[in-house]
Amino acid sequence: MDLIGIDGLTQISSQHFLLLETLQKENEDLKSQVVHLKELLTSTAPLIGEVSVIEVPQEQAICEIQLRMLNEKAQNRELTLEETKRLEILVKSLYLIKERQGSAIPIEFANVPQHISLEDLGSIASSNEQ
Repeated sequence: MDLIGIDGLTQISSQHFLLLETLQKENEDLKSQVVHLKELLTSTAPLIGEVSVIEVPQEQAICEIQLRMLNEKAQNRELTLEETKRLEILVKSLYLIKERQGSAIPIEFANVPQHISLEDLGSIASSNEQ
């Protein structure tokens, strides 16, 4: 077994000392960052506390998600009859949900036919094509 001489021990000691200095400097830097972040947090916390979270009912979220999906489809192609019916149901449901919350924008459904026959839809579609 080799014994380490005084030169070897001195070299190991100086390497450990350099490592210790580096770690102490890094520790001081991290402490100053923590202090800075705490100051930021305390200065912005009152602002965060003032923001109120608005809870959206689950049925409203579902309607909005489905409407977005139909909107994406409508961007690329014409909606099918079934998709159009779903769109109408979702819009009415969303309106009723928002009306219940008191945030609905009044929509006049009186002038909109509640039930349209397939023949009427066909005639509307054919008149739009011309």
